[in-house]
Amino acid sequence: MKIVTILLLMLIGISTSGQENAIKNVGVIYVLSDSIYHNHLGFTIFENFNKSYPQNDSINVIIKGLLNKEIHNIKGFNASTIDFGVNEIRNMVENHDFSPVSAYDIIMIVKDVGTTTTRGYLSWSNKGRGINTEARNIAKIYANLGVELLNTSNGIIKTYNLYSHSYELRNKAIVRIRKKYFSPGENRKELNNEKLTDIQENLMEMYRLQVKVLFDNDQFYKTVSKLFKEKK
Repeated sequence: MKIVTILLLMLIGISTSGQENAIKNVGVIYVLSDSIYHNHLGFTIFENFNKSYPQNDSINVIIKGLLNKEIHNIKGFNASTIDFGVNEIRNMVENHDFSPVSAYDIIMIVKDVGTTTTRGYLSWSNKGRGINTEARNIAKIYANLGVELLNTSNGIIKTYNLYSHSYELRNKAIVRIRKKYFSPGENRKELNNEKLTDIQENLMEMYRLQVKVLFDNDQFYKTVSKLFKEKK
């Protein structure tokens, strides 16, 4: 893997000798969920519902700290958080004007991209982070960090997340299945404090695994390579 990483660094114009002028400047934006979402699938569509709950204030602070540590350790990149919103970046892309972020070679947006549930021919998105419950008393705690990279020299955008990673990682870090999640007689339409605490504890474990893998493999370098090899 080390040899592959070095080759990829050379492909995107980063010196493996550590020369300062070869380092890519990266502006980082975080778009993290501010709620815990509860999506319920009933026996009929009339029993389906979606709710949201406030989360512990420390969750996003911890996640950003974990991300900062990993991103700042990426070889060949000088990363710093920037005070731009996603909509501002979208407008720059639409207008082909990246002068406000010209100091950066890459804009990196790290966000909660959610997951997708499929049932037969139907599929729907689960936003943010949270839990999916079903009438048959199965629960799935979910979270899915994604990375969007923008090349400020040509406007090319590339994205990736871990949902297509190994089955083992997906079951540990993206979707955790819990059978018989609710006790007999327990209110399934309103998550109590015990359930919310359990969900958030699982989410923090999942994010720790995701953050490590998100930048600790060649997927990031391969994506950056495509970012600079392709022409718009």
